[in-house]
Amino acid sequence: MKHKNAKRFTASLLSGAMLAAGLLSAMPVLHVSADANEQFKTYGGLKYCYIVKDANSCILKRISDADSNTDLTTTPELTIPDKIPGTNYVIKELGAQNQAIIRSKNASQTRVSSITLPKQVEKINNKALYYNDLPALTDLYVNLNSLKNCGESAFGSNCTVQNLYAYDSSKKTYVTAGTVENFKKYYGVVDAQYTALAGDLFQINSSALDGKLTFLNAIAVSPYSKKVGFKFATAIAEENKFNSTAVSKQRRLQMIYNYLVSHERYSAIYDTAGTRMSKLSGSALSALALNSGVCGSFAHAFEMLCRASGFTITDNPSASEVVCVGVPGHALNAVRLSASEGYYIIDCVAKRDDPVFMRTKGYENVQFSNMYCYGTSTTLNQVDSNAVPFSASMLSDNQFRGCNSFVKVINNAGGNLKVEVYDKNNTSCKFINYNAVIKPAVGSTCTLSQIANQSTLPQYLSGSCYFAVRIGGEVLDLSQKTQNITVGGKQYLVTFETRNFGSGQKQVCANSDYYYLSITPA
Repeated sequence: MKHKNAKRFTASLLSGAMLAAGLLSAMPVLHVSADANEQFKTYGGLKYCYIVKDANSCILKRISDADSNTDLTTTPELTIPDKIPGTNYVIKELGAQNQAIIRSKNASQTRVSSITLPKQVEKINNKALYYNDLPALTDLYVNLNSLKNCGESAFGSNCTVQNLYAYDSSKKTYVTAGTVENFKKYYGVVDAQYTALAGDLFQINSSALDGKLTFLNAIAVSPYSKKVGFKFATAIAEENKFNSTAVSKQRRLQMIYNYLVSHERYSAIYDTAGTRMSKLSGSALSALALNSGVCGSFAHAFEMLCRASGFTITDNPSASEVVCVGVPGHALNAVRLSASEGYYIIDCVAKRDDPVFMRTKGYENVQFSNMYCYGTSTTLNQVDSNAVPFSASMLSDNQFRGCNSFVKVINNAGGNLKVEVYDKNNTSCKFINYNAVIKPAVGSTCTLSQIANQSTLPQYLSGSCYFAVRIGGEVLDLSQKTQNITVGGKQYLVTFETRNFGSGQKQVCANSDYYYLSITPA
């Protein structure tokens, strides 16, 4: 979508109505409020309320109709100028005193659906773009490079933005930030360097990225965030063949679960000021693009990957095969692949010595709340309105769904080692498929693609197929319990055997035995 400069109502230009009325010679009118810190300018049919910061910059507090101090009812597509018209004050900050800069919520009047922010804005304060005052806002144009900070509640607890366009200074135009490639390019936080802190926390190293990261955090609850997340999910599903019609849904669930537990880390991200990106950490986008998130992030990402892989999922949870489910202080997934069976629980962040995949064991007395579909373009209000109650009585009578074999992977080999377990008769069905990474030590620098905790992985594969194991490109001889392999000039000792759960271990699948795969330096 191109930036519609020619068709937009631009705050720096006179309106067509004023021109028709012969008011072309009208000049900005200065109004001084009772508050000496607050000043007004009327220009082009709009009134600007602003607070001077210094000789050259100001805070934009509010834009309204010329005959109003509160509401904007005449401008569906608004371009905010870089300076207050008729002054030299560059708009560097948006919002003051937890108030929205635009109030445009009356459904019987023209409501703002598109906003282009000033190109030199450095800070967006809490509630500056408050969703309750901008319920029709869908398109937002912003120069991410100028931002230094964005309040977590800049949009409030909800956000209706569907499309985000980033200013490209080299092209001197706005470009969609809604594709995987452009998201990486214009935010710059995916491949950035982070410092590993204690307690699975990661802090971005460059303060120049704080504005982009904090803005992403503020908009993380928006339909835009979900749409980008789904683009990442679709790319992941295509690359890993999760969407292959030659692979059963049961196997696709195994592959998706294995992907999340081997590629993501239960963790949180901080900016250089030490502020936690709390909203971002619960989004599907965080897990899929940044390899980091908390339980909600994993549950939402699991649903998105299932959507991208051909599962029946709508905005109606009762008609969906995969849903998100809430329990006190936690979020997970419930799966039902036929209307004749009850639900099974999948929890991608369960303890690794007690993984939860397609099981009901241990959940018979849990007090669930609602089940819901995270969606790909819905607002939080829409998700909440479609949620329905979920209870333990809706679970399957079976403790485990069949055809799942458990594989415990112990990887002490370090990084740069490809681990694959796949169906010998259908090589597109890779149950386990990841590049080993070295867990970053506290204080070390890393990218987020290196943060997955892969030393001990709970993985699942189909119990009804002939499979092969490949480590670093070397196919294992599964008739041997242990064997040495050489990859990249280094030797590794690989152990692969069948073990019994026994009384000392928790049984995590229907079978009494499980596979044990260990990789260590020789």
